[in-house]
Amino acid sequence: MSEAPQPSGPDLIGLQFLTGRNEGMRRVLEAVAARQRGSLAMQARARACLSATPSLLAYEAPLFPLCVARASGSRIVDVDGNEYVDCHMAYTASVLGHNPPPVVEAVRAALERGLQGGHFFEEQVQLGELVGEMVPGAERVAFFHTGGEAVGAAVRLARVATGLRPRVAKFEGCYHGSNDVGLHNPWMILSGRLSPDPVDRISPMAATAGVRTDDSFLILPFNSPLALDLVRRHASDLACIVVDPTPPFMSNWPEDCRRFVTELCTTAREADVPVVFDEVVCGFRLARGGAREWSGQTPQISCFGKITSGLGIALAPIAGEASFLDAASTAGTFRDYSGGKVWLSSTLSGSFLAVAASLAQLRHVRDRYDEIFGRIDRSHADLKARLEDFGRRSGIPVSLQGHPRLQSQLAIGKPEPTERSYRAVMQSTSLAAMRSLMALTFYLRLNGIYAKTVPSMNLSAAHTEEDVARVAGGIEGALLQMQQDGMLP
Repeated sequence: MSEAPQPSGPDLIGLQFLTGRNEGMRRVLEAVAARQRGSLAMQARARACLSATPSLLAYEAPLFPLCVARASGSRIVDVDGNEYVDCHMAYTASVLGHNPPPVVEAVRAALERGLQGGHFFEEQVQLGELVGEMVPGAERVAFFHTGGEAVGAAVRLARVATGLRPRVAKFEGCYHGSNDVGLHNPWMILSGRLSPDPVDRISPMAATAGVRTDDSFLILPFNSPLALDLVRRHASDLACIVVDPTPPFMSNWPEDCRRFVTELCTTAREADVPVVFDEVVCGFRLARGGAREWSGQTPQISCFGKITSGLGIALAPIAGEASFLDAASTAGTFRDYSGGKVWLSSTLSGSFLAVAASLAQLRHVRDRYDEIFGRIDRSHADLKARLEDFGRRSGIPVSLQGHPRLQSQLAIGKPEPTERSYRAVMQSTSLAAMRSLMALTFYLRLNGIYAKTVPSMNLSAAHTEEDVARVAGGIEGALLQMQQDGMLP
């Protein structure tokens, strides 16, 4: 039998961090490498010609990435023929599971019509009307490719509406895509460090090379009255406040999020500062009408993504007040081109296949919302209860953290932050626990379960009771083996 390809460069550094001198962990990694020879060979080819694909992302590229050949429902199959229960689900985008029949049928029908990008067609109107029907207060809708692009467009529209105020407020620990707003002071894995500044004077800090840091950003602490004071103090300079209504570090406390977002929107309204909801992850999940319906608040603009991208065909709408979004529309006159209009366009934004897929996906979510998310809620509760029972029986403190409809995370140990804030949550997470979670990913892979490098349990409507039982059993078996190998913190 031929030897499995050996990792080098960044992969080798990451693997050395994981294994240390632990022989059990080394054997697990050798077994993973032998199991997925084709994936490792494809990764070697990728390094020679690609950059910034999911297997090569700065900060977050998975070690021993899986090269997927096909997917259906809750399962994926790699190029070596190994089948896995997928607990990654495209960062929660595949809420209906992989290859959902209603969306597949809509895209097949769209393919026969032959339309591509750069044209106006009826389905764009239908999708705009559907988003407007579902999202409270959405008077206009615009289409973009990605959530990050949508957030960037929303900020530009807010700048125009406020007379080009110079600053944008955002919250520490929140990521809003690969734009300048998203890449200032995001969560720990991206920034690699916490700011030493007091929370009422957080300096803008870029998480990546190539981003210029200046006084254009006001960094706020989420779930703190200090944030409201800062908004009042800097209101005349603020083009907008960008906020994720349920940041990942707050996903254990949705009611705190709802209360804080309500206070934030009230304060912003009184201070005449526009609010942009980043609903790229939470949109259409917490309620049929998204975070607006869930919170009872109506920001000036909401940005969507993930769930709207049927079959993974990129589409990210923004929706909001006509007074903001109409700055991007034109009557076609020359006067528009010198009258302060906002250019937000690309050849393939709102392209035919993306719109057809999104329309089918959102109609399905609208019509079967209770069924879809009721199933996800039950699966999450089942998995959580199984892990709690295993923890009591084994003494291994494993738990499922987070909101069932967002990105749930496995936790080893009992992190208890001193307060419900970004910094407290980050400081309650130890390096040893993080290392164990990264190691758990590989033990799970040998049990036929696929998750991110730090395992999230992104369950979909396609996950069955059998899938949940298999995932729970795989986690239990993996943790018992890790305990034997000395890989638990």
